[in-house]
Amino acid sequence: MRFELCGEGIHSIKEQYDNFHLSWLMLPDYLKTHTTFIGNLATLEPLDHVLYDRFRKNGIEYLACILLKDDIETPTGILGFT
Repeated sequence: MRFELCGEGIHSIKEQYDNFHLSWLMLPDYLKTHTTFIGNLATLEPLDHVLYDRFRKNGIEYLACILLKDDIETPTGILGFT
C-alpha cells in the first residue's frame, strides 16, 4: 500500500496506511487461489472484514485487484483499483 494515484477531486488516503499491518488482511490469501477480485463492498466483506471496514469508512464502493507474479510465477504484489 505504498503507491497511490488519485483522480481529480479525490483526496489521498495514503497516511491512513502508515503502520498498517498487511498481516491483518485476508484478501492476499484469497488472491493466491483466485488471482483476481472484482466486486462491491458487500462482496468483499465476508472475504476481508478489515479491508472492508477501512474502505467503507472512506466511501469506497467497488474494488478490483489482481495478484502480480514474476516470470517464475512467484507472487510479487497486488495491483488494486477502487
